[in-house]
Amino acid sequence: MEESLAPPPAARPVRAVMTQILLGAVVAVGTSPLLAALVGVFFRFPVPFAGYQSGPRHLTGFLIGAGFYLVLGGAVLQALLGAFVGAVVYWWTGRHGRDAVGLTVGLAAACALPGVLLLSVLDWFIGDW
Repeated sequence: MEESLAPPPAARPVRAVMTQILLGAVVAVGTSPLLAALVGVFFRFPVPFAGYQSGPRHLTGFLIGAGFYLVLGGAVLQALLGAFVGAVVYWWTGRHGRDAVGLTVGLAAACALPGVLLLSVLDWFIGDW
């Protein structure tokens, strides 16, 4: 009698939804520095200890600033939003296939944008910082 290394059928949907949730979280956190760089180049972004900067010559500062804010707790928020998107996409599509993965990647990257934009205009709400 051969034993299969595959998980039992009942565990497969759990593994699929967890994979989708993890994918959403990783994509949201991973795209945050790229989105911060784009927002900084075309608008502005706060660079720690340097203030708000804009333009392509500050690209390194935008990436370092985004990493700094992710370490300070932004990664948790971005990961939660991305995980939520992954779960909703899995529930909405009802499967874990190419369509679901592409939709999760796109929406998780898009859900990282509000956090980045909030940092770029935070002084409008709380004053200079």
